[in-house]
Amino acid sequence: MVLIAMPDVFQIRFAAGIDWRMSARIARSPVVSLLSLVLIVLVSCAGGGGGGRDPIEVAFDGEAKLRDRVRAIESIWADAERGDLPRDLTRERLTDIAWAYGELEPIRRAAIEALLSDRTVEGDEDSRTTFLAMLPTEPSPALAEMYIEAIVEREWEGAEAALVRSLSRPLRGVALEDRPEGEILIERGEGRSLDEIVFGVFVATPVEGGSREDDLIARRTREDAWNLLNLVSPDRARVGELIRETTSEDPWLVALRKGESAFGVVPMTGQELAWLVRLGGEEHAGWWGQAKAAHDALGEEDRRDVTLRLLEPLRWARAHRPAWFESSRGTLISDLRARLDGRRVHRRSADQVRRDRPNDEGLDDWLDRLSRLDLVSILVVDEAVQSERVQRVVFEELRADLEDKRSEYGGLIEASENGTLRARAFRPRSSERGGDTVYIAPPDLFINGATSLAFWHLHARDLIGREYAGPSRPDLIGAAASGRTSLVFTSLGHGRIDADIYLPNGAAIDLGEFRESIGESGT
Repeated sequence: MVLIAMPDVFQIRFAAGIDWRMSARIARSPVVSLLSLVLIVLVSCAGGGGGGRDPIEVAFDGEAKLRDRVRAIESIWADAERGDLPRDLTRERLTDIAWAYGELEPIRRAAIEALLSDRTVEGDEDSRTTFLAMLPTEPSPALAEMYIEAIVEREWEGAEAALVRSLSRPLRGVALEDRPEGEILIERGEGRSLDEIVFGVFVATPVEGGSREDDLIARRTREDAWNLLNLVSPDRARVGELIRETTSEDPWLVALRKGESAFGVVPMTGQELAWLVRLGGEEHAGWWGQAKAAHDALGEEDRRDVTLRLLEPLRWARAHRPAWFESSRGTLISDLRARLDGRRVHRRSADQVRRDRPNDEGLDDWLDRLSRLDLVSILVVDEAVQSERVQRVVFEELRADLEDKRSEYGGLIEASENGTLRARAFRPRSSERGGDTVYIAPPDLFINGATSLAFWHLHARDLIGREYAGPSRPDLIGAAASGRTSLVFTSLGHGRIDADIYLPNGAAIDLGEFRESIGESGT
């Protein structure tokens, strides 16, 4: 036997048996999980077992045959039920398998079935806690169905939040009204409508006061509940009514009432809601007052089109381009056409990003989806994109991004206190780089971007990447989820980029090719 000393991790005492003393947090670590499994192997081997491989070794061997691994898991649990293996520690290891989303589904199913077969009071409570936590993020519809069946069969309490989060995730080929989660929520809702139940989960979920992990889960629960609320009740007036009926001083609900009262704005997504909460903070009180003044100067028809992303371009335009703020829609279309006329454009050709139409990127392709306020915002963003100050930052980041194959780069465009339009770069964290075609925005981007005009990122996989000029399908999905005006800059060669603006409603407009000013690139 080889004894590996790990001070402060756990203590092993050989007496009549083996005593495991581990914190739950440490026990979940991969190294300790492996060592604890070794200890279980020693126990089971001590009782005999013949010359074959130990079931625990087989269960965790990714190279073993699938059927052998499934049988090994069944054997492990049978040993635990007989008392030949420590029941609690065996449940922990099977739970590790159940949580392993990258594992083969039959292996995970075998572990889940073993855990659910434990009908002791302690076992059932552990299963309730485990599977309610797993349901909201479970990638397998078949396994999620097992958790839902257990919720119904065993009448598990406290399942509402998990069911709401699960229902908020689209399931391909299944309409929202046909999902079992909604049926269960209504059956348990004591006469309340589904939108009232979902809003109730949103209100009842505290977002502060717990551990960091608990607060993060609470925020996700609230964002998922809000996403679902807007699916089951797309009527803005109805959601506004639910908001006004609450008297809670919870910061999120205060922000909702404040936004609805000041701007008539009701966020469409959980990310947009989190944005509104940031905007409602004291640090943005001055900005809020200016945005409110711009909103109040609009006509009644324009006010119906106001969303969060339009407040900053309207505020800026009223102060610095009053003609845009006041012009008719027809005049704004003419102004924008005049600005775009003659610019060299590059339509994305690498793929078709929309299922219902080609990769249209011209202004006229999207006029039916653009309000007067949308046109104001596009003009303001184009003003920024054309400025040397913004382009300097973008080209600097482009050169760095071309060298870094671990991630895309990005940032935001904002106005300084004196109204100067500028770009800021926010590179992804070193631990959150998902490859050269993904930009994982760091938290600082959202913290600093509450009053920004737009978010931007680069397509710089190759020096010359004109076939990727324009937003990808994930880019469009991200814009819809965030509610933000967005930009993508694509590398076209040394000192050349293409700029495209895209909106949450799917509209995308090529703002044209831009060249780096002489002397900036060092060429």
